[in-house]
Amino acid sequence: MQLLQGLFAALHTLAGCISFELKSEKENAEIRLSDPLQYQSIVDAEWNIIYDKLDKCVKSGAKIVLSRLAIGDLATQYFADRDILCARRVTEEDLQRVAAATGGTVQTSVNNVINDVIGSCEVFEEKQVGNERFNIFSGCPSGQTATIVLRGGADQVFY
Repeated sequence: MQLLQGLFAALHTLAGCISFELKSEKENAEIRLSDPLQYQSIVDAEWNIIYDKLDKCVKSGAKIVLSRLAIGDLATQYFADRDILCARRVTEEDLQRVAAATGGTVQTSVNNVINDVIGSCEVFEEKQVGNERFNIFSGCPSGQTATIVLRGGADQVFY
């Protein structure tokens, strides 16, 4: 299960799986202002919305955040500053697998992220096999899952 590049390991890690974007919106909205000073208040409101979402993720206690959609540079840095690993563009199938293995639930909003929906594992690590990097969740409460990595010199070896 290839999720991202980077290295992070922790004991009793909490993993949160989310299915929404954690980045600023870039819509082509048109806003008409009578006073140019109003513009800054609109920009500040947008930043507050982004930071509110990020704070809710941090307050949930999750140390790993996996997202099916994009995670912007601001959110990535925000999480990194708080020792939280984040992975973007994780496939829905991989999110479901991680959620099942860790005992978590995939979330579509940060408003309901509580301990009951966050999964856990004893160790999370990244291993490199050849040119590929793999994220390994070990010591998951639902010990019914396993990943087998097959490697050969060419694709024909596996046929």
